[in-house]
Amino acid sequence: MNCNEDKSIKMNLDKTGKSDKTETTNKDIKYDDILLNGNAGTTNKNSDIKPNVKYNDILSKLDKYKDENIVPMHMPGAKRNKELIELYMGDMGNPYEKDITEINGFDNMHNAETIIKDAFDEAAELYGADESWYLVNGSTAGNMSAICGVTHKNDVVIMARNCHISVYNAVILNELNPVYIYPEYDEEYGYYKGITLKEIKVIVDKYSSDHDRNDIKAVILTSPTYEGNVSDIKSIAEYLHQYNIPLIVDEAHGAHFNFSESFPQSAVKSGADVVINSVHKTLPSLTQTAIMHINYGIVDVERIRRYWNIYQSTSPSYILMSSIARSLSIVKNDGDKLFAEYVDKLTILRNGLSELKHIRLINTDDISKLVLGYKDAKWLYDTLFYKYKIQLEMSSIKYVIAMTSIFDSQEYYDRFLAALKEIDEELDNRVLAALKEIDEEIDESRGRYA
Repeated sequence: MNCNEDKSIKMNLDKTGKSDKTETTNKDIKYDDILLNGNAGTTNKNSDIKPNVKYNDILSKLDKYKDENIVPMHMPGAKRNKELIELYMGDMGNPYEKDITEINGFDNMHNAETIIKDAFDEAAELYGADESWYLVNGSTAGNMSAICGVTHKNDVVIMARNCHISVYNAVILNELNPVYIYPEYDEEYGYYKGITLKEIKVIVDKYSSDHDRNDIKAVILTSPTYEGNVSDIKSIAEYLHQYNIPLIVDEAHGAHFNFSESFPQSAVKSGADVVINSVHKTLPSLTQTAIMHINYGIVDVERIRRYWNIYQSTSPSYILMSSIARSLSIVKNDGDKLFAEYVDKLTILRNGLSELKHIRLINTDDISKLVLGYKDAKWLYDTLFYKYKIQLEMSSIKYVIAMTSIFDSQEYYDRFLAALKEIDEELDNRVLAALKEIDEEIDESRGRYA
């Protein structure tokens, strides 16, 4: 077979998806084959575009996966909700048709003056910051820009031991000297809690007893944590500002805080100097999108901006920037309604989860995080996926995390709760069966001694 003949076998498909050489149709392609091998993609049934059975790649796997009816209890925040995506982002269409670079009329992110500058200003107004800048390299770029922007080589920073790896990378790159705060640790389930003002005072006073307090160039905290626990940002910021120490808050998991009183107060509103939000985590924005907020007063804004330029791509994606802008437009124009409905659904769901006997809903400061404690969390995680087609965000040793957003459908929550109730009932049956077996053994033993 020559190369041209081989190409014709792959390419010559009629509109039924049947190859004139192989007599194979798209209907013969199985989901397991797609998931494991990526043999094909799908297209709209009403489209004249032929199904693509040519490539074995990531896109073909994603295309099939989206139709598998798996409940996405994980980020990103758009949650593959076809109805809401069509309603609010239907004009996105084919992203390849809209993908551009810095051309006439579309500004330049690294020297924003027109439409991108307006988008930055709108974000700052929405969050209550003095300035806000888009991040197309994720919150990672924001964390690294903020830390490098307020420090110099060999400076001292106080940082929480549970900070994101990007914080550690900034410490390495700027050759900083970290002083660690160890947050309170939950021994029962194995997660960190928020940091208090008292803990900050202790570490600052301890350092100052042997060194000059002025050596401390920044305090860096993660709030909320992955599990949804927040630190006392307002009190900590007020205390640190007495000594002209800036507070940087990695609020990646709290981009939604500012839009409902049911959530903790945002770090921007609480007085932190630099705050980083991953809008893709809890708002309907594409993966990798984030925002960095600046509050004036202590930090050198232009120096942070310089590092923001350094850690961002010189070819920022307009698709990603558009995704940030649209998610914020949704919040600005329809956020009150969406968040009210979201909180109502969350409240009902959490009430249902709290009634489980063997799986515990762990209390968190951020109610959007569903943290479920169980002695074998990996088993619970796998059972939800393989038996019930529910994909969680993560599994630790003794707890799992499910993430929610304003784009969750009621069906997601109904399936999630029903699955957990069924699992909990099965666990209850196992316990009863075990107890019955023990009782029978006791009765048998009692009979021998009668």
